Amino acid sequence: MPQREITEIPQSIQRALNAAASDAEVQRGTHTARVPTYVTTVESLNLSNQAEKKGINSKSHIIRCWVNPTEISWTVPQRGALQKVRGGTIRYTWRNRVRRIFFDEMKVSITFTSGNILPQQKNDELWTDETANAWGTDPSESIRAGETTGTPLVPPGLDNLYLFMALLDEDPMTSQGTENFHLVFHNSPVFPAIMLKGWFDPAGLSFSESAESGWDVKWTIPMEVIQTYPRINNVNELRSIYGISAVG
Repeated sequence: MPQREITEIPQSIQRALNAAASDAEVQRGTHTARVPTYVTTVESLNLSNQAEKKGINSKSHIIRCWVNPTEISWTVPQRGALQKVRGGTIRYTWRNRVRRIFFDEMKVSITFTSGNILPQQKNDELWTDETANAWGTDPSESIRAGETTGTPLVPPGLDNLYLFMALLDEDPMTSQGTENFHLVFHNSPVFPAIMLKGWFDPAGLSFSESAESGWDVKWTIPMEVIQTYPRINNVNELRSIYGISAVG
């Protein structure tokens, strides 16, 4: 069965990206725009889109990063090798006939961070749709909302870690029998908007706790990227995310 290509951001995510500036001011109290990084899977994205068509607000395992990744390391290898011979060095290269590129799968290492995870308490009088959305939850379904005043809240950055571990334990196949790829919608000064599609390394995530820095947690995980949008080897597509017209 041919696999469904993910080339479009779902409307719920796109709306958040389009409204990043006002969204940040209302929900985070920041003075500058903050476009969050999203992490999800093909299956979760399909379920979210199906629910959205039915008018249901569902973000199952679509993680909106409370604090964007602190570091991303990129390795863009070629399909080739260098071999020493008597006369010097020979270079071998193999072009991928399907993707029509000489690049091999990219290796990306992402370090996520929670931000402040100091325990907080909820005040029912202040818990509105606005504050619930700021935590990335549906107020009617929020596990953080609690039932009584003063119920402790899971800090949203820490909840990102909990959701990330649940995401890693998803079925490797979708309900349609296709590969359940991991997806990262990333933004940075280098790539103002890029989607990474591939797999997080089966070795899993790594994080540590320290008494010297007890109120935040960082976790790192490698990812093998098999596809990006825009394509990493297409200069015109990369320029387009800056709004620069293609040249020549």
